Amino acid sequence: MTEPERAIAFVNGNCDAAMDIEKKMDGASDEIFVMNLKQVISIRKNPVTKPEDIAAERAAAGIPYRIYDRKSGKVEGEGITGAEGEIQMKAGQYARLEVPGDTLWTVSEQGEASYVLRKLSGTSEKNTVKLGRNRMLIRREIPEGQIEEIILTQTMVNQGVVDASTRQKVKLNSGDIVIPKMILKDGKVYVVAGIGEKAFYRNKSITGITFPDTIKTIGDDAFYLCRGLESDLVLPKALKSVGNRAFMECNYMTGELEIPESVVTIGESAFSGCRSLMGELKIPETVKEIGSDAFGACMGFTGTLAMPGSGTVMGERVFNNCHGITEVVIPEDITRIETRTFFACKGLKKVWLTDQITSIGDYAFASCEVLEDLKIGNHLETIGGRAFHSCYGLKGQLNLPSSIQTIGESAFYDCTGLTTIYIDRPKDSVEGSPWNFPKGKVGILWKE
Repeated sequence: MTEPERAIAFVNGNCDAAMDIEKKMDGASDEIFVMNLKQVISIRKNPVTKPEDIAAERAAAGIPYRIYDRKSGKVEGEGITGAEGEIQMKAGQYARLEVPGDTLWTVSEQGEASYVLRKLSGTSEKNTVKLGRNRMLIRREIPEGQIEEIILTQTMVNQGVVDASTRQKVKLNSGDIVIPKMILKDGKVYVVAGIGEKAFYRNKSITGITFPDTIKTIGDDAFYLCRGLESDLVLPKALKSVGNRAFMECNYMTGELEIPESVVTIGESAFSGCRSLMGELKIPETVKEIGSDAFGACMGFTGTLAMPGSGTVMGERVFNNCHGITEVVIPEDITRIETRTFFACKGLKKVWLTDQITSIGDYAFASCEVLEDLKIGNHLETIGGRAFHSCYGLKGQLNLPSSIQTIGESAFYDCTGLTTIYIDRPKDSVEGSPWNFPKGKVGILWKE
C-alpha cells in the first residue's frame, strides 16, 4: 500500500473575525475535497490536549463561506456549510468563514482521505492541537485590546453567565465557582475585567472562588459576608483595586493572602474580619492607599509585618486586632502611626519606632498586652491619648526623648509592669503629668 499523499489544512487567525481553512497539497489535483467543521460546545478539561477532553461538539451548519484561490487571492465561489459542517474546495483553494471570537473548533476530512492532515499553519501553535490523523483543534482568539470589557454584576451572578469558550452556562451563585475569562452576552463576547459592587453580597452558598487573571477591580461589598467561603483566597495577578468591605467578614476564607504587585488601592475594611487568613502579610510597594480597618481582626496573620513606606496613605485602625502579628518593622520614611493602627494586636511583642516618627495616634498600641520590646525614637513629639493603654508587657523604665511635647491622657494607663517613665526634659515642661497614672505605682522622672 502506498503512503497517502500528504497535505496541510490550516486556519488563519490573523483576521479579526475570519477563519481560513485551506486544502494544500504537494502536487496539483482537480479533486473536490470535503472538510468537516465542528464547534466544541463543552469540554472536560482545559486546555484540551486529547480527544477525550472534548465532552460535546456540534456540526457547524449554515455558516456562509467564500472560496479563494491561494495564489491570486480572487474569489472563486461561495457556499454555506452543510448539515455536517461540510466545506468543499480543491487543492490550492481556501475557505473563509466568519466565526465568533474565543471559541473552539475542530477540522477533519470527510470519509477516507487521500492525505494526512499534518498540521495547522497561519495561527500560533498555542491555539492548535492535533487530535488525530486527520483532525485538528483550533481556538479562535480575538486579538488583545479588541474585546470590550464587562463588570460582573449581582444580576449576572444570580442568573449565571455563558462561557464564551465553551458556550456553556456557568453557575456563579453556589458551590466552588470559576469565573470565566470571557463571557457571551447578547451575542457578543466580553472579557470579564471586574467584580461589581455587591456582586456576591451576603451569598452564603458559594464555598470557593477562582478568578481569571483578567480581573482588575473588585468592587465595594463584592463578597461582603460570604461566610460560606472556606477555601484559599488567590487574588488575580492583574488586580489593581480592592473596594471597601470587598471581603469583609468572610470569616472562613483561608490561605496566605498574597497581594499582587499590580494592586494600587485597598479600600476601607477590605479584608476586615477575615480571621482565617494566615501567614505573614506582605504589602507590596505598589500599594499607594490603604483604607481604615483594611485588615482589622485578621487574627490569623502571623510573624513580622513590614509596614509600607510614606508613599502609601494609610487610614486608621488598619491592623487592629491582628492577634498573630509578633513584630512590626517600620520604614525610615514613616513619620506617624495613625489612631488605633495596632490596637489590640495581642501577640505583638516588638516595635522599634525610628527617629523619623514624630507622632503616635490615640490608642495606637493600646491593649497590645504582650508588647515588651518597645523602642522610642529620638524625635517623637506627640503621644496620643491611651496610646499604650494596657500594655502589660512593658517592664521597668521607659525613656522618652527631649523632643516630646505632648502626652495624651492615660497614654500609659494600666501598664502595670512599668515602674518609671523618664522624660528628658525639665520638670513639668510637658503638661498633664502624671497622665492618669495611679500615684505611687509609676514614677515620673524629669531631666535635672
